[in-house]
Amino acid sequence: MQNAGVANRPVELRGLAMKLGTIAVCLIGLLIGNELRAQEGPKAVGVRSSAVFEPIAAAPSSNPRPDLLIAPFSANVASARQVDWSRYLGTPVDAQNTLGMKLKLIPAGEFLMGSNDADVAAAVRATKHLTGLGQFKAEDAAAEQPRHRVRITRPFYLGVYEVTQQEWQTVMGSNPSYFSSRNYSERVSGQDTRRFPVDYVSWYDAVEFCNKLSEREGKTPCYRLSSIEHQDGRIKSASVSILDGLGYRLPTEAEWEYACRAGSTSAFHFGNVLNGT
Repeated sequence: MQNAGVANRPVELRGLAMKLGTIAVCLIGLLIGNELRAQEGPKAVGVRSSAVFEPIAAAPSSNPRPDLLIAPFSANVASARQVDWSRYLGTPVDAQNTLGMKLKLIPAGEFLMGSNDADVAAAVRATKHLTGLGQFKAEDAAAEQPRHRVRITRPFYLGVYEVTQQEWQTVMGSNPSYFSSRNYSERVSGQDTRRFPVDYVSWYDAVEFCNKLSEREGKTPCYRLSSIEHQDGRIKSASVSILDGLGYRLPTEAEWEYACRAGSTSAFHFGNVLNGT
């Protein structure tokens, strides 16, 4: 239920990232962030992986390992734990790569993942006036139930802004976005679309972007793509292997929802009513 759509320009992911003074990178409903390879614990639970750049943690700190953030928690608690992890790992709260993408350190934590019956009912009510794909149906939430507790065992860096068309162009050498001066000029006339979020890319395209960004940053890739099939300038299909690289990746499902929920237990991080405020 916690999701962030693609906007016309970099916008805030109103969730944990906002509580920590940051904005999430959104790429086709996924995040581009960054996970620190802390010395302990398995990787976070989840299905999806995201473009994350992984700086190596400094030498083990003499400070005790910070406690997990256990939802629900407040913005002040989240900010304090962010600083604790920064000191423990010997890495900054704020990071920036050579492309100029800004990232924030998100603390490890625990939360209830998925949607309960009340969340589903709230989403159905909030979208009943819409038609087509905009209308949410109860069966759409089948994959999000039952709600269950998930632990994010490692802190990770999350992008401050959505991946922009200019950033994609720089890394990939092309801009496939529909909402651009090239493809949708009548709607974006007079606007600088370089800072608009990239759109019209496949999951495979996003994976390739992660690998190319990793290469650009001198980091080992997190994916291997083979048997690639292209269609209309996009990757239609490919075989993808997950590597134990230190480069960028797509976020897991759990990391995405953890950041979106921001320590809240309601249908949305701002409450149970989707009223645009």
